[in-house]
Amino acid sequence: MQLVGLMSALLAAMAAAVCAVPNDCSRISADLTEGSPPDTPVVNLGDKLGLAVGQAEFALLNDRTDGHLLSLNSKSGLVSTRMSIYRDTLISSPGHHRGSCDRSGCVVAIMVQVSYGDSIRLCTVRLRLEERNNHAPEFKVTSPIVEVSELAELDTRVGLRLVVTDRDSPRYGVARLQLTPFDPKDTGLFDVAPLEPNEKDHRVVLLLRGKLDRETKAEHHMLLTAFDGGSPPKSASLNLTVRVRDENDHAPVWVTKNFRFNLTENAEGGQLIVKLEATDEDAGPNGRIIYLFNDPRPSREAQMFYLHPNSGELQVAHGAVLDYERTSVYRIPVVARDRGVVPKQIEQTIIIELQDYNDNVPVISVRGLPVKPGGGPHTLSIRENQPPGQTIGYVVARDDDSGNNSHVECNLGSPGEGKIRFRLQQQQRHKPQVVFKLITDDTFDWEVTPTVQETVWCHDNGVRDSPHRSSSQ
Repeated sequence: MQLVGLMSALLAAMAAAVCAVPNDCSRISADLTEGSPPDTPVVNLGDKLGLAVGQAEFALLNDRTDGHLLSLNSKSGLVSTRMSIYRDTLISSPGHHRGSCDRSGCVVAIMVQVSYGDSIRLCTVRLRLEERNNHAPEFKVTSPIVEVSELAELDTRVGLRLVVTDRDSPRYGVARLQLTPFDPKDTGLFDVAPLEPNEKDHRVVLLLRGKLDRETKAEHHMLLTAFDGGSPPKSASLNLTVRVRDENDHAPVWVTKNFRFNLTENAEGGQLIVKLEATDEDAGPNGRIIYLFNDPRPSREAQMFYLHPNSGELQVAHGAVLDYERTSVYRIPVVARDRGVVPKQIEQTIIIELQDYNDNVPVISVRGLPVKPGGGPHTLSIRENQPPGQTIGYVVARDDDSGNNSHVECNLGSPGEGKIRFRLQQQQRHKPQVVFKLITDDTFDWEVTPTVQETVWCHDNGVRDSPHRSSSQ
């Protein structure tokens, strides 16, 4: 419940109309170099708005979230870093900062309340993060040794049990791989398959370009080097060993053709997603197939799903909690592998797209103009005998679902509460958040009614299998 306290002795009269600050503050942009040290100045809002120090009061509208990254001088309007900000920081904290990262860079948006005389304004400040090449590529290795049959055909794909990744943005991610044999006689014997575009984790696959003969040479040793997209590039290297062993004439072939599926985030453990199927023309153990996750790490994907090695049934793991807001798309690498002494396998990536289930309720917060001293977080004040139309605070509501499930609408009052003496006026909407002005719709007399209680109701637009959710304060 929102408590609106009327204390005339504590407040100055507010003007009936809101005056504008000297300059437009609806869209202010600034650049910040990634990794800048704490206390680095970013932008001076007072200068941008043509205001002298002390002429206005500045405050972060959402200090609980934005204040974790940035500090704001309430007198001058100087925005500074509170910590070194990296792209990794923004990506690892989904839903906590209004920002976005893509191939062109990262942008953090904050809202600042500016009090100038009798004027109260909201300024949107967009901080563009100028990214740097902070990290070198990294190899995540289960084993640097791979075995290949001496009867393997040219252009055979040899999947390595390792992943190469780079914690930087795609611009500075892994750009190319280079394979260098230690023995000059092995030059041209193996090649590296091209990297998949738009992937962060790259599974390395060797291509056989020449004939193998175990009796001539049982092992081949090579240096694998990964370069990122920096200038100059950063790199990492790994020693590989290819062991030559005997025969298994045929690799499995997928019978399954579709590897992309939709799944609601409230799916229960044991729910079947797909039954994988592959065949192998070989006989005996060389033709019997097992199905496995093709991931060298105990990844989060492997914990969310279960793949039966014999039947090929991919299910939601028992005890798994799928969360669309945390991970909306799962890319699960799988293999169909025969049981030969030197097994052959075929790889594929299963893509599971979660469908949002409306599992988050709107979260409501209120900011007064100003907050009553000693009052609770939802206690606001206004001087008595003021005409209707006075702005006394802001209502901020957010919903961390997606699509219609995150579209929030708010209103005042509930059945049986009688006359509604306030109204809400939408100011800004930046999904998943919406900001309303709380405005008086009546004149108040302290001697008659020293305290007024009003209810703010907010609901999202969930439908059908995801019914709408609501909350109130």
